[in-house]
Amino acid sequence: SEVIRRCMETYEPFDMYYRIVLKGGAEKILHAKGEVLLDEGKPFKLLGTLQDVTERQLLIEKLQESEELYKEAQARTHIGNWSWDIEKDIVKWSDEMYRIYGLEPQSEKITFQRFIAFIHEEDRNRRITEITEAVKVGVASDYIMKIIAEDGRQKVLKGKGRVLKNKEGKSVGMLGTCQDITN
Repeated sequence: SEVIRRCMETYEPFDMYYRIVLKGGAEKILHAKGEVLLDEGKPFKLLGTLQDVTERQLLIEKLQESEELYKEAQARTHIGNWSWDIEKDIVKWSDEMYRIYGLEPQSEKITFQRFIAFIHEEDRNRRITEITEAVKVGVASDYIMKIIAEDGRQKVLKGKGRVLKNKEGKSVGMLGTCQDITN
């Protein structure tokens, strides 16, 4: 192959994946890694490993396909998902959550304060109280709130969440879903 030829010319290691077809038509995906051994500056041996990674690669392909279907379902239903690590103040949003809030997917890191800033002033204090109470008692309730998206449009969102606890029962995070129900 081109990779092996280049390895023999440049003496650089190789790392490649390729497919083979067995008798009967079965296909395998192989992972080859290796290097050229030199003797007095000249190649004398190619040393490497070959591994059948068919199952692993097929699983990765299925997961990628599943992820694409999941993203498509979120986009069509305008449902996003989110999680919040309370101690680290890290909020993770799915791509659809960013879109709901009028942002490009994964365009910025979201903190709790950034999230709160989107909530319409009429609902902000109530929502902060609901979140604070959920963290305190360890149980979240469904919610409806208005936001002002990045582009200035007002939207109505409906959400469900749950509180995550550590082994000691302390609330350490929250996760949930949020749907744009404006229309």
